[in-house]
Amino acid sequence: AGHRHLNLFQSTYYVVVTFSTVGYGDFVPDIWPSQLYMVIMICVALIVLPTQFEQLAFTWMERQKLGGSYSSHRAQSEKHVVVCSTTLHADTIMDFLNEFYAHPLLQDYYVVLLSPMELDTTMRMILQVPIWAQRVIYIQGSCLKDGDLARARMNEAEACFILA
Repeated sequence: AGHRHLNLFQSTYYVVVTFSTVGYGDFVPDIWPSQLYMVIMICVALIVLPTQFEQLAFTWMERQKLGGSYSSHRAQSEKHVVVCSTTLHADTIMDFLNEFYAHPLLQDYYVVLLSPMELDTTMRMILQVPIWAQRVIYIQGSCLKDGDLARARMNEAEACFILA
């Protein structure tokens, strides 16, 4: 390769593009205004994108904490029942699930747990067991609120059980 003398700006441009791992690709800006624009865009992306990803992750974790919602696509293609309970006791929920899934015709049903209580560690562990993780969906909410009932797709549920 030929020896080409670079000025300070061009050197800075190549350093920024190289360290940002953007690469040079097939199209490379040749004139200084377009190179300056690329340096500014890369710097903005390196500053703005991480904060946006952090906010997105925080929002996703908060939604997971609240249980999200039961998928409308799944509600139309799969059968589900909603279990409303003001408290989530592990032994009560386990008794219900064992009795519910004991019937052979109910093996393909999903169970949506709707409760205003946060999951304790015991319930989290139970819902992570593979047999329940694929069948049971937890949604934090109240059966007295229309919005929470809509998130549980109550209008498309096959049945509703209220545990007191």
